[in-house]
Amino acid sequence: MTDPSLENEQKNGSFSVAARLYDGLIRTQTRLVRQTKENKPVSVPNISAIAEKVVSRPERVDALFNEAMFRLHEGDELVLHSVNVFIYSLKLAQGLNYSQDRRMELGASALVMDLGMFMLPQAYLAAKQGDLTPKEIDTIKMHPSLGHDLLSKAGEEYKWLAEVVRQTHEREDGSGYPKKLKGHQIHEYAKILAVADTFVAMTHNRPYRPALLGFKAIQEILHSFKGKFDPRILRLLLTQLTVFPLKSYVRLNNGTIGMVVQTNETMPLNPTIKVLFDGQGRLVDEEKIMDLGQSPFLHVTEVVEESDLKR
Repeated sequence: MTDPSLENEQKNGSFSVAARLYDGLIRTQTRLVRQTKENKPVSVPNISAIAEKVVSRPERVDALFNEAMFRLHEGDELVLHSVNVFIYSLKLAQGLNYSQDRRMELGASALVMDLGMFMLPQAYLAAKQGDLTPKEIDTIKMHPSLGHDLLSKAGEEYKWLAEVVRQTHEREDGSGYPKKLKGHQIHEYAKILAVADTFVAMTHNRPYRPALLGFKAIQEILHSFKGKFDPRILRLLLTQLTVFPLKSYVRLNNGTIGMVVQTNETMPLNPTIKVLFDGQGRLVDEEKIMDLGQSPFLHVTEVVEESDLKR
């Protein structure tokens, strides 16, 4: 199950390496899904080996994160979603100082967390257009338990993994499913996966709503999901996810457009920018650096594509 693209990484530049890694993960996840649909047993050691290939080199997580942020997504939405949750959860975990073994366990958990979706009697529900009926929602809510049952067959050694999968939709306040667990009853891996899962879902198009930009998704999670997620994990969302990468372009609430020249670890939504165009759209000739962390009345309203700067 190990993909050659993960084994034969060459020094051809971080972007091409990241693209190959990402494509390799997509192929690996596609095979895993096919095996699940065919009722074949899950090989946890093979899945762990895939995770280990990524976490053994921390820079690969950062490269994959950038790839996932800017990749145009085509193909099976659930496969893409699983791969992105894998990447984002490992990115969040960078703030927890996990050992390589724990990062490998977290990564493996991400790759198998949604396998239960492919065991549903009507798996098409995940991509259904429009609102789901109450019966369809109840059907979808079966997938954590189905995934748990599938992974339980892997043996006593992986009982923890089956339990993590069952808990990924539990919430801190007991409002989740299937067991309505609270706080300390929920495995930390499941808490990380829950936040990553929500962030990925919000930043990608869905039949019922368009994708949110990364910083908008973070704002929405912090505002609308208060009490649902572990505050410690939510802090990681702010400190670990670089929603305004260096050299990206942003527009401020006063119309100013600038290029991000420095990120702010303590206030990730307030980068330092080099002003390119003023509020009236005029090119700024003199260099002007603006630290949004020191500008309480200014904030980013949208990300601007480089192609739009030339218009």
